[in-house]
Amino acid sequence: MISCQQQAVNSVNIVPEPVQVEIQKGYFSLSEKSLLLFEGTDCAFEQYVRQYFSDYLGLSFSQEKGNEKYGTVIFRLNTDYDKTVGEEGYRLEVNKEGITLTANTHAGLVYALQSLYQLTPADVAKNSPKGIQIPQVKIVDYPRFEWRGSHRDVSRHFFDVEHIKRHLDLMALYKMNKFHWHLTDDHGWRLEIDKYPKLMEIGAWRVDRPGISWAKLKEQEYAPKEGEPSTYGGYYTKEQVRDIINYAAQRGIEVIPEIEIPGHCSEILAAYPEFGCDDFPYYVQIGPYWPPKAILCGGNDKVMTFLKDVIDEMAELFPSEYIHIGGDEAFIESETFKHNWELCPKCQKRIKDLKLKNPEALQGWMICEIEQHAKKHGKKIIGWDEILEGGVTADAIVMYWRGWLGNEPLMEAAHKGNLVISTPTTHCYYDYNQIEEDPNQEGPKRHYLPLEKAYAFDPIPEGLPEEAAKLIIGGQCNLWAEYLYTPKESEYMLLPRLLALSESVWSPVDRKCWEHFVKKLPEQKKRLSALGYNYCDEVGLIREAKFNKNKSDVGNPKMKGSFTYDFANDMYTLRGGGYDMWYERDEFFMVWQEVTGDFKLSAKVAFEGEGAHLLRKMGLMIRESLDEDARHANVSLHGNMLAALQYRMEKGGESKDIRSANQTNQYLIYPEGLAPEQVEENTPIMPDHLMLERVGNKIIMKTGIGSYSDQPDATVEIDLPKKCYVGLFICSHSVDLLETGYFWNVKLE
Repeated sequence: MISCQQQAVNSVNIVPEPVQVEIQKGYFSLSEKSLLLFEGTDCAFEQYVRQYFSDYLGLSFSQEKGNEKYGTVIFRLNTDYDKTVGEEGYRLEVNKEGITLTANTHAGLVYALQSLYQLTPADVAKNSPKGIQIPQVKIVDYPRFEWRGSHRDVSRHFFDVEHIKRHLDLMALYKMNKFHWHLTDDHGWRLEIDKYPKLMEIGAWRVDRPGISWAKLKEQEYAPKEGEPSTYGGYYTKEQVRDIINYAAQRGIEVIPEIEIPGHCSEILAAYPEFGCDDFPYYVQIGPYWPPKAILCGGNDKVMTFLKDVIDEMAELFPSEYIHIGGDEAFIESETFKHNWELCPKCQKRIKDLKLKNPEALQGWMICEIEQHAKKHGKKIIGWDEILEGGVTADAIVMYWRGWLGNEPLMEAAHKGNLVISTPTTHCYYDYNQIEEDPNQEGPKRHYLPLEKAYAFDPIPEGLPEEAAKLIIGGQCNLWAEYLYTPKESEYMLLPRLLALSESVWSPVDRKCWEHFVKKLPEQKKRLSALGYNYCDEVGLIREAKFNKNKSDVGNPKMKGSFTYDFANDMYTLRGGGYDMWYERDEFFMVWQEVTGDFKLSAKVAFEGEGAHLLRKMGLMIRESLDEDARHANVSLHGNMLAALQYRMEKGGESKDIRSANQTNQYLIYPEGLAPEQVEENTPIMPDHLMLERVGNKIIMKTGIGSYSDQPDATVEIDLPKKCYVGLFICSHSVDLLETGYFWNVKLE
């Protein structure tokens, strides 16, 4: 692997980092007097290049003027296929005679043009008439992955055509080629469908609550009143969609539309209530909607007709070979209602008639029906990774997003032979805050995805078996719009993390270097400023922390053995967070000690103070190694003081919960004389006891209030090596919240 120092010497300020760069002495001066030539390209591409030079470089090349005495700029489509650069790669050479850009496709020439632009000064448009000094280089470049995607949610908040085009310009600048357009969700339908006009008349609009933060728009407080007009929203006409598709195609970008089915469909049911399982008064949602109740009736033939009609119009409108059909979060339950399909007579009849095992299988049947219909139009479907649970054909493409499940969805997709697009929450959800304590970011502060972690993303996780790795076709970032009200806010969350992603999906692994990337950022930010984009100026870093040690005896536990409990020097931090926790937005920190053979580890724990309910959990753990996907067992308490007993039997597998009689609300401790319904979430909570014991291959877990019960809460058998790691861990939404968790009376025997 090339060191960062070597790369800095043999590189230019281009993002994503090219495959090969050969820097030579001298510069070429590009001006309007230079001769602009095209070989093998079409008129549309030539027009695009001339407009690009005018908009980005301030150079107006006319067809009549230009003199080779001032150098020649040649855009050439290869007549003989260049196997090295493939379908999207290019060669770019700048010498004293001029500039030559060659590729096998128009897309490759577009990417070559972007690299040429990044070789110019950031404020190039201001000084271009005098000539632009471009360093003499030879570049050979091509992408690592075929899918380099950027997702935009336009349902939660609607963005106009102009902003979508600016987003596409950014994608082209950084060689991203798939625009995932999330067009429908509970908060608005955004696509014109001729056959179902109520989708636009009703489903595209919601009651507005201007000036109120999304986080405060709780349903019971701000639900629409009878007769209240719906004034916020909008949709894209088919003419506008065609305009955007053509605009994207000029820039080498494919537009992939998404409609959310069978869940996340309040806007559909508001327009066509007959498509639901019940007579619940659905409306287009105006704020947080969780857990989502809305779901299309899986037993209603009219629903299937509706979905196929929509697919028909989408297939005619979008030239992409893909249609994304959603499929996520359809089986969320709450305390106030059971899943609609479990109560719906039509759904139950469909399940019985088709001899399906469960409601998940009914979703699988619906997805397969839509897939087969899409195939009639020559289309492939994409779905979020939950589509694996109901059963899909091997032709469906899986979008892996549930980062907290580790490699499990990737392995399941590999087992079924499905191609995968990697976009895990842990690295690719750009609605998460990229720096802490930022007044420009309204989203919950526990959602933290700094630039450094975004850059660390690899669509193929380290250690993934070859049979799964070969099915991953790329990665993408997702920009959900709950807290993004304006284009300016959207750009702020996207940038500069989009640049980090571009190197993860384009550049070879051995050309990626965090330190070198950071050095390139100032010039890239100047360029973004010159183009009028908004961005986060601070470089967000992966955070590290220490456990709270304010308890009087925390730093000096009395125990047998030699348990490492030095907060200053022996803190083991699983940097980047959430690797095997059930809620991926957390960060995970651990103090550990290597042990051999049997042991017993016990401790008192407590959550105290405001915000304790946000400290996800803390407890005791044994693991075979410090690898993120290691086998392990743990006993812990959550911020609401519910006990959690978990284990991972197979390396890289899912962490499973153990359900037992002791895991009930009896562990929720209230101050004396205060009824449970009077207790606020941030009420101080009293300490409890945890114990983790190993006897041979048996791992024994106990919890208790004041003491332990005679019987263990759970016993599992895991074939761990004799030498393992045991320790204390805290899983927190933020470093600051570590101040609410305490360990003391820690004993290792």
